[in-house]
Amino acid sequence: MICGHCQKDIEKCTHARLHEQIRLFKALDAARQKIQPSVSVMMVRSLISHRNHKPRIDIQLGEIHTQMNTDSALDVATNIIKCAMGSYADGFIFNFVTEKLGLEPEAGAMVIQEFREYREKLAEEFKRLQDSKDG
Repeated sequence: MICGHCQKDIEKCTHARLHEQIRLFKALDAARQKIQPSVSVMMVRSLISHRNHKPRIDIQLGEIHTQMNTDSALDVATNIIKCAMGSYADGFIFNFVTEKLGLEPEAGAMVIQEFREYREKLAEEFKRLQDSKDG
């Protein structure tokens, strides 16, 4: 027969082992769900850190796999959207100067570079203006 004190210790130990087994099972299940790496794979999932219970983002792009905090993921997403919008503008300008104005592709590439530098300069000026209004 086990005394009441020892029984509580055994229950705590069993409870902790059960939680650890569940954690390991979930980790194993997540590993099984991973898509086999290939160049064309892009997967983004949200998760909760098992260490600190904070939200995280899991990103897999081909064979590259990383996790980041939610704020960093939002910064990456914003940058992707800005680059995508910029690529529309770049494509429009390149096609306009090569097809409509008849410039050579090399000249079109130079125009695109000038346009990108100008766009970045305007963005920096706008940020400084916003910062001075906020401060």
